[in-house]
Amino acid sequence: MRFKELWYMITGFMLVLLAGCTPAAPVSNPTLEPTIDANIRATAALPQGAERVPPTSASQPVVSEVPQSLMAAVMDDLMAQIGVDSNTIEVTRAESVLWNDGSLGCPQPGEFYTQAPVAGYHIVLATDGRTYDYRAAESGHFLLCQNAPPQLSTPDS
Repeated sequence: MRFKELWYMITGFMLVLLAGCTPAAPVSNPTLEPTIDANIRATAALPQGAERVPPTSASQPVVSEVPQSLMAAVMDDLMAQIGVDSNTIEVTRAESVLWNDGSLGCPQPGEFYTQAPVAGYHIVLATDGRTYDYRAAESGHFLLCQNAPPQLSTPDS
């Protein structure tokens, strides 16, 4: 009788294992799929390693999708680096993006990054005929990307 019970347990266990290996049916929920507005498609290309994400309702006020505190820190950083007044700086891009990894779309040689997607922002500032490409994470960490890889083009551009 022991052998028969053991045989049933092993068979049952194998069936459970095999059932877990079958592919699940795809779940489609149209309310979770992002919609792409024609105005968004018409905007400039995103940097490599980023995709647009719809804006969320944050507790902080935003300036073109970027929290005010982060925008202020980025502006302060640029003013400190190049010594210009904030009145001469123009915000040419400030949008929410989902970076492919922890490099924020601006990998540096010899550095290692998390390979998980990172929610953040792409901020481009301009002054005196030059542009400054800032990348940021939602956590508040940001960097000036000086060696940005080439930008991807959008399907409609």
